[in-house]
Amino acid sequence: MDGRGRVLSFVLAATGYLAIGAWAQAEAPQSGGTVMAGKSRIGVVQPERPAALFARLAKEDEKTWADYADRLNPHHDSFDISFKRIALDVYIRHLCGLLRYAGRMGCDMVLLPECCLPIGDPKPGSDQAIANFRQSCLLAEKAWRHKTAPIARKYGMIIASCYYRSEGDRLYNDAVLMDEQGKVAGIYHKVHLPCPLDWDVSEAGFFAAGDEYPVFNTRVGKVGFQICYDIDFSEGVRILALKGADLVLHPTVGYNFPDEEEVVAEARLRTRATDNSVALAYANFGPTPGRSAIYTPNGNQVACAGRGVDKLVYADLDLKAPRMQEWGSGRSHNHRDQLARKRRPDTYGLLVAPRPPLLRRSKGPEGRLYEYGEEVGLP
Repeated sequence: MDGRGRVLSFVLAATGYLAIGAWAQAEAPQSGGTVMAGKSRIGVVQPERPAALFARLAKEDEKTWADYADRLNPHHDSFDISFKRIALDVYIRHLCGLLRYAGRMGCDMVLLPECCLPIGDPKPGSDQAIANFRQSCLLAEKAWRHKTAPIARKYGMIIASCYYRSEGDRLYNDAVLMDEQGKVAGIYHKVHLPCPLDWDVSEAGFFAAGDEYPVFNTRVGKVGFQICYDIDFSEGVRILALKGADLVLHPTVGYNFPDEEEVVAEARLRTRATDNSVALAYANFGPTPGRSAIYTPNGNQVACAGRGVDKLVYADLDLKAPRMQEWGSGRSHNHRDQLARKRRPDTYGLLVAPRPPLLRRSKGPEGRLYEYGEEVGLP
């Protein structure tokens, strides 16, 4: 499997409409975004963060955007749902400008970062604050689907996005797959929620955790999600691969921990791909950490956005082609098949032990071993 990556950078007006497009590589795009037979064009969008866009608007229109941070914060007394609606509309139009260009470039599927909709920080608060947060989630999702479904239908493009959702009486950090007909084809609840429970901002202390790794059938192949912190646990990608996933979609707002060299974070993505013989698409915000990228099943990086904002990268991949590997004997084998057949599940019991030796004598907050809500079912 090979890939062909290009980088596209935009200059967007504050309203989010496309103003100028410039190619970062010398090679010009093919007319209509032609894709070679058997391949699919996978795109990744690296947008400007909502906070940066709102700060710029506040300088341009101080009256309208006065105290915007407090008025958009569900936990603040000045929260204004009408103003939240305005801000959501501005940023969603910004993202839609990028999605339309991805469609014009012939992308069959496009991925956006985690928290792509500006809803607020996940932190405990009063009943009113939680009600504000839930209302923001419902408002954002309705507006997002209304604006993006026509884009998916117009370009026959699958849109993978990630945002906070309210579902029943629970809040989740979710990845949502919209098919080329503009319909929701699948939802993944983030499984591994970061941060200790007693931190001020903590997903583990705020959201419900998922407990499944679904694989969704699409016209480009079988895809699954790993959201941000999920990628630090190798088991999730392995399960997706064993379920037959051809592509792992990794939306995030992180990349590496503060004490890691950036090369370590990139190596993690390459390793998840090659350890499981799956392609991997990674989407983040720019300019930092940036470097949204696409990797083939052998860990090769075939497209990278680098630094900057409002960039689109894409690669043409045959996701359904077998990955053949030679060991110097002149004979090749299907690497993915071998990874599955050479496993030793009889030796992996400790991986699913509720009380491994490392944690046997330790306790977390509230006297519990694992830092998740009780509904997860862990001790």
